[in-house]
Amino acid sequence: MSLQAVISLVVSTLVTIIASTLVYVRGRAELNAKVDSVHDELVRDRIPLRMKPYADFMRQLAPLSRQRLEAWRHQRHLAAEHVSIFNDAVYGEVGLLASSDTRELILAARAACIQFSEWKIPIGRLQNRVWAIHQALRSDLGIKQPNWPDEIERRRLQRQAGDDAAIDAIVDSAVHMTYGLYGPDTPRPCSLTPKVSFTALVLDMDGLMLDSELVEKKAWQKAATDFGCSISDAEFILLVGRTEADVREILTEIWSNRSQPTDSFPEILATKNGYAASMEVPAKEGLRELLTWASTEHLPVAVGSSSKRQKVFDRLGAVGVLNDVDVIVGGDEVSNGKPHPDIFALAARRLHVASSSCLVLEDSDSGIRAASAAGMASILVPDTSIPRIIPTDVTALASTQAASLLDVLKLFRIATSRP
Repeated sequence: MSLQAVISLVVSTLVTIIASTLVYVRGRAELNAKVDSVHDELVRDRIPLRMKPYADFMRQLAPLSRQRLEAWRHQRHLAAEHVSIFNDAVYGEVGLLASSDTRELILAARAACIQFSEWKIPIGRLQNRVWAIHQALRSDLGIKQPNWPDEIERRRLQRQAGDDAAIDAIVDSAVHMTYGLYGPDTPRPCSLTPKVSFTALVLDMDGLMLDSELVEKKAWQKAATDFGCSISDAEFILLVGRTEADVREILTEIWSNRSQPTDSFPEILATKNGYAASMEVPAKEGLRELLTWASTEHLPVAVGSSSKRQKVFDRLGAVGVLNDVDVIVGGDEVSNGKPHPDIFALAARRLHVASSSCLVLEDSDSGIRAASAAGMASILVPDTSIPRIIPTDVTALASTQAASLLDVLKLFRIATSRP
């Protein structure tokens, strides 16, 4: 066979292959278009069947609406009561009809209700979940929204959400401005100084929110005396801002150095708690005004205390401010207390904000050091009921210092230019 014949054969073969490939690609594209068309038509035909169960579910979500949800801050038990609504939705008609990521959002809202009722997430987090459900239901019904794929497109892309990060990505893709979710109620950064801005507050409790350090000092000293031990005023300063485990370690070392009994700590602690419980622990001046300001500014507030979680609940409840904070972290919930960053780091996680976005208000040396270790700015508000000399390294770590919570509020009002 001549060279020209070989070349002709090769060219002919290549042309045949290319032509066949083009026919296949064109046929495949037409087939895919037909499949998509049939799929879309079937979905559209079935969507009306969802209208009633979806509408019923959305009516059940009415108490979770934006206007009513704010009242839940003062009645957190209502959130736990709505868990059954989400259970019925997931395992009932809505769950059978809904897309996979809609079911995931309903489950996420159920978890958020439980977490909110247990003081583990702020109200805004629950709000996000509820509004995400509304948007997902609208999408399931084929109601198009910019940047939010409708049901047909979502099924085609097989979008699924299996964890918080994936769910948040779906939520963030929605146009919340349509619902006002990220409207005027959005926390905006408050600038304390040119170098310090924040979108959340973390408050210590004893000595900062409550005038409790003097009560604690009297109770500790009286209880120690009952068991043949002693705690001087200077030694008590070492206990301020510390967890119960740290207090035990400190006192055990002090008492052993003085040949005082160290094996009575559990009894001394129980006696101290009894004495403290019998004494009134008032709120610090300016606390209520500060919490009201934070609520007006829509700034989430966490309490990060070295005291046990239940003690925080009891004391804040006694002065009537328990429902004015979003998140509570107790010293018994972490491995390491202040001056380690664990308490404040956990508070930031529960607020779902970056540590660098938090501003800590503290009265103790260990608290200021803990805030610094957590990467948070801080304001030192010394507790004047317990006279002490503040170490220079503590004042250096604090962003600024204020004499009282009222003075802190003045700083905030100036910073936000609000009279």
